[in-house]
Amino acid sequence: MPFKLKGKFYFEAVTFLDLKEKDHFQNAIALCPNCSAQYQNGRKDETNENLNLIRGIEVGGSGYAEIPIKIDKKEVNFKITNKHLGDLQSIIESDDD
Repeated sequence: MPFKLKGKFYFEAVTFLDLKEKDHFQNAIALCPNCSAQYQNGRKDETNENLNLIRGIEVGGSGYAEIPIKIDKKEVNFKITNKHLGDLQSIIESDDD
C-alpha cells in the first residue's frame, strides 16, 4: 500500500522491461515499496514473453490496459494508462531496431 512521506504519496520507480536501452523514462512503473520489492525479486525473466504480450495489446476505450505479469509464480495484473502502453510499445519497437 502506498503511504505518505512528507505529505506526499511515496512510490518507487521500477524498470518494467529489460531492454537494451534502459534509459527510457517510459520504461518505468510506479509501485509502493512492497510491490516494488516483489516485482524486482519475485519475477522470473520473461522478457521476450512480456515484450510480445505488450506488442499485442491494443489500446482500448477504457483509458487503461491490464498487463498480466507473473510474480513469485502468481499472475497479477498491472493497470497502466493507454498513453503509457503506447509509450512502451514505441520504445519496444525502437529497441528492436
